[in-house]
Amino acid sequence: MLPLLGLFFIVLTSLTVVRIGASLLELTGLSGEIASFQAISAFFGIGYTTSEAESVVNSPLRRRIITTMMIIGNVGITTSMATLILTFLDSDQKILIEKIVAILLGLIFMFFLARSKSFYSFLKHTTASFMNKNFQTFLCDYEEVLGVSKGFIISKIFVKEESWMNGKSLQELKLDKEGTLVLSISRDESIDDSLFIGVPKADTRIKADDILTCYGRAEACHCLATRLRGNDGDREHKIQIEKEKEFEKLQKLEIG
Repeated sequence: MLPLLGLFFIVLTSLTVVRIGASLLELTGLSGEIASFQAISAFFGIGYTTSEAESVVNSPLRRRIITTMMIIGNVGITTSMATLILTFLDSDQKILIEKIVAILLGLIFMFFLARSKSFYSFLKHTTASFMNKNFQTFLCDYEEVLGVSKGFIISKIFVKEESWMNGKSLQELKLDKEGTLVLSISRDESIDDSLFIGVPKADTRIKADDILTCYGRAEACHCLATRLRGNDGDREHKIQIEKEKEFEKLQKLEIG
């Protein structure tokens, strides 16, 4: 039974390494979904070519994390295969069935553990604390920094021809009064070229087919993405302004 216990230990260690790697990547600014995908890809040596992969390899810190994941992954997979072979050596039929059942039960347990949000949150919190304390790295949980849990989001909004924003400048839109900031604008200047406007100015005019990167209250961002020009759009804008005023009042009460 020792090889079987060794197999479970290796699988559990591999699972923990993947989750720690994902939490480290997430703490460098990647979303949870992308961080998990890249950690799994690196550990198992899959190597999908995606735009997210380019953002990983272009960062020195993320590149070190991925490199470590690749090395540990190769060692873990090789050791797991060797231990699995040893598990089934010199076993009669009855013991063989017991081992298969034990492996299946163990894999089911590992599956639910891998999907456990509390397990991942614990590892992410522990990893961040350890790294910041011992290596003086400035890792941070961007969901916490941006207040995602408090109703704030970063979203991409595609400006349609009939959008309420089309043809207006940021100064005219007064989006800050409804709790939304435009961080950047991606604009297609031609088929082969595109224009990126970082930190757009007040006189920057929004055009159809622009892609806005916005930060603000989730409700305000969702409303802005679907708002159409006309009286209804103006009315929704006023409603969001009033909601932002109520939100600011609540914030002042919490601070006070």
